[in-house]
Amino acid sequence: MTKKQINTSSVFKSWHNCQLADPSQEKAFCASRIDADIKLSRFGYLVAIVLYSAFYFVILPIIATDSYAAFATIYYIIVISSILSAAFTFSEHYRPHAKLFALAQAIIITSGVFAIMLILPTIAPIIDLDNSILGTVIVFRDITQARNTSAQLDWQAKHDHLTGLINRREFENQLDIHLANAKKNQQPHCMMYLDLDQFKIVNDTCGHAAGDDLLRQISVLLQDDLRQGDILARIGGDEFCILLPLCPIEKGLIIANTLRQGILDHRFVHENKPYVLSASIGLIEINGHEKNHAEILSAADSACYVAKSNGRNRVHVHNFQDSNEINPQEEMQWFTRLQSALEDDQFVLYAQQIAAISGDKTPHYEVLVRMLDKDGSIIPPNNFIPAAERFNLMQRIDRWVLTNVCEFIASLQKSNKTLPIISVNLSGTSIGDEQFLQIVLNLFDQYKTPCQNICFEITETAAISSIHEALRFMKEMKKRNCLFSLDDFGSGLSSFAYLKDMPVDYLKIDGHFIKNITHDAVDKAFVQSIHQIARVMKIQTVAEFVENDNILNVLKDIGIDYAQGYGISKPHPLKDLNVK
Repeated sequence: MTKKQINTSSVFKSWHNCQLADPSQEKAFCASRIDADIKLSRFGYLVAIVLYSAFYFVILPIIATDSYAAFATIYYIIVISSILSAAFTFSEHYRPHAKLFALAQAIIITSGVFAIMLILPTIAPIIDLDNSILGTVIVFRDITQARNTSAQLDWQAKHDHLTGLINRREFENQLDIHLANAKKNQQPHCMMYLDLDQFKIVNDTCGHAAGDDLLRQISVLLQDDLRQGDILARIGGDEFCILLPLCPIEKGLIIANTLRQGILDHRFVHENKPYVLSASIGLIEINGHEKNHAEILSAADSACYVAKSNGRNRVHVHNFQDSNEINPQEEMQWFTRLQSALEDDQFVLYAQQIAAISGDKTPHYEVLVRMLDKDGSIIPPNNFIPAAERFNLMQRIDRWVLTNVCEFIASLQKSNKTLPIISVNLSGTSIGDEQFLQIVLNLFDQYKTPCQNICFEITETAAISSIHEALRFMKEMKKRNCLFSLDDFGSGLSSFAYLKDMPVDYLKIDGHFIKNITHDAVDKAFVQSIHQIARVMKIQTVAEFVENDNILNVLKDIGIDYAQGYGISKPHPLKDLNVK
């Protein structure tokens, strides 16, 4: 007798797609018919339908309170229906070329005793040489673990492990789907690119565990304020993307501001210390004209960057005609131009006076870097500094500035002229790099620079974001008698908490509190409080954005030490500085 081979093959739908019939009773029945080499006869179908219907509508309600009985009943119903269906099929419709018949249906069983089980019953005929059915073989397989493992791997591939939100790859897939929908149905969608403004402060000062906890809290916070059907993803670090299906830009702007305000109102508490955060959001409308998800993400990212550049804690709506937004092609052009400018010495230093409001004090100037265009015209820092920061070129620019300042002071020494105090701005990347610290020390030794005439200006945000590195840099420079000025003081959210630990000599009060001080009582009170605390700590105060005499008179009444702004002196080339 020639032995015939029996094949087994079946295709199953994911049990994730099955909807539980009655979750409240902890029982669900889900079945999907699988294509087989020979289809069931009509009568076989009828028998199966009758059996399943009887079970679902008659037997299941009766045994709903008995988990074991429910399990046993499902088990035997499947066995009976499989045998009857196979018998009718093979007696009437068996074809010699068919090597297999298998009725395979995945059954989900949910109960308090058995938890979740996924059982796969299959039935195959036993056939002799005359093509007669001698019997059947029924196999029941528990595929729960296999399906759970497959589902877990699929979930991990699409989700962020920290927050449980979908990841960048899955979000890009969703973007492609909705972009196609926008093109087909001409229905607009919106997308937000959200970046936390003070996350690095929490992460650096409280530790990575606290930072992770904060990200989880923000994820829940955002989900609570979104509509049903909106898609939230964490795409990396402290960056989130939100897709708003079927949402015009006006509605999207309202939702974006709701999210922004929700984050601002949230208080993250670590070791009984509250932290206030904010978010910058770039918003873009998806109308079907975009090429792909990459273009959408790039535009939203650029809009988010503009929101940060404009002061953080705000929403910026993307506009292709907006000159403040930098597209990837323009960014690469700036990168090339900056590289060339550094190699060809195409930067120039300007100086702006920091004037003493009262008394005769050492002349003080802040140096400001400008870039030279090919035609010799001046490119202001707002045009190239953002690109330099994004391409990690700020440290090279800081080194160029400090080198030229040391050369300038050395030239004044040779001429026996009065040496002013020169303020030099340093980026956060520079103060956080130990190699840069050594570069500074080497420059001072090379040019024999009198360090008491060098004042390093560090923005409050940069100092707080890299607090440990900033303190190390400041302590090393203090050994050389360098001065320090904390720039844009008041712009951060934890100013006074960190001020006690920083060996600063000057506080430069953020210009936003100065420009309206003549008619805004809150701004005036804020400036007064900063000055009073600085006075107790023996720190001198500098007011930025002093544009007219009215502002200057108010500052003089408060007791501010120095003033800087176009109302005092406009920037002019450092080489033209008239020092006696």
